[in-house]
Amino acid sequence: MSGMVAYQGGVHTDARIWKLGPLTLDHQAWHRFRYALGHHLFKNAQSPYDEAAAHRVTTSEKQILYQVEHPIPRIDPLFHTDIEPQELQNDIKKLNSDKSPGDDGITNRMIQAGGPKFEEILHEVFGTL
Repeated sequence: MSGMVAYQGGVHTDARIWKLGPLTLDHQAWHRFRYALGHHLFKNAQSPYDEAAAHRVTTSEKQILYQVEHPIPRIDPLFHTDIEPQELQNDIKKLNSDKSPGDDGITNRMIQAGGPKFEEILHEVFGTL
């Protein structure tokens, strides 16, 4: 008899059923529960809920989730434009020649004394970054 539910006069005779407490014999209980949640009014003209707002929330959740899963790095447009050779030459001329060198030991005077060939190489390096 395991796996089968036995009834005698409309009452369960299987003792295992009572472990969780008596079950309701009301076959409408589930429908009343769904009714209390408002499922019967979903996409209905009489719905007490603002379904448009609920749809916007659901849609925005999907968009936020997509943005989190597929991030787009925000890059300043300044870094999308190429440096012109004339711009590099002007900036090298503007360097203060009396500044102390950085960690690499290269002074501004060394950069200014590099000449046109060095400026070409420097422009090429900056173009690849």
